[in-house]
This record gives sequence, structure tokens and C-alpha cells, in this order.
Amino acid sequence: MRRTVQCLGLVLTLLMLSACAGPKPEPTRERIENVQRIFYHEGSRYTLMIVDPETKQATMRTFYGQVALFFDISNGEPMWALYEVTDFYQDIDKWIPIYRLKIHMTSPSAVEGGAWNHGKFGSGSTEVIR
Repeated sequence: MRRTVQCLGLVLTLLMLSACAGPKPEPTRERIENVQRIFYHEGSRYTLMIVDPETKQATMRTFYGQVALFFDISNGEPMWALYEVTDFYQDIDKWIPIYRLKIHMTSPSAVEGGAWNHGKFGSGSTEVIR
């Protein structure tokens, strides 16, 4: 009897935790203008520095997922990116997006090394080979 109550409690707890994330969001797509810098961290993790042309304020946006690089921007023209959220996976209390990112840049030299941190397993930064 006690074991049955424990199992039932565990099942109810898991059901409540899975409901915390809410309904699954819809896939989205967005074009990001005014990309000033591109940082490659590791694997498929990139961060874009985007500068608002009016306020001159920079924001950083990090993406994990499938990445394609296009070298189709002339020097002097602003770089841009297109991202699509193709799906989501559920963490305990939130939905985590799965990205497909297409970065349009001037040349491979536009990519800079970015930092990474694996906690007790080490940290560092990626060096870009030129």
C-alpha cells in the first residue's frame, strides 16, 4: 500500500511539473538587421551583437541550433541574420526553442571567437583560425 501511494505521488508530481511549461509555443521566424559582430562559441552556438541605429545601443542574442553562413554582403553594408524557431523541447518549467539560423556576412573574418563555460569541466574561449 505504501509503495502504491509513493508511486502515485511521484506520478502526480511529474504531471504537475510537466504542466508548468504551459502550452507549446508556435514556431516563429524573424529577420535581424544591423548585426555588427558575430561570436562563435562552440558547436552550434553563436551570439550576434545587434546595434540599434537610432539609440546606438547594442544588444546580444545567443542562438543554439543549425547554422548556415552566407558571405553575400558587400563591404560597408550592414550584416543581417534570419532565424527560424523550428520546434521546441520541454525543460521542467519552460519550452526551449530549437533554432535554424542563417547569418549573412561580408567574409569569414567577420566571425570572432566567443567564450564558453562548462562549469567544473572548464571554460575558455574559441580562437578563430584566420
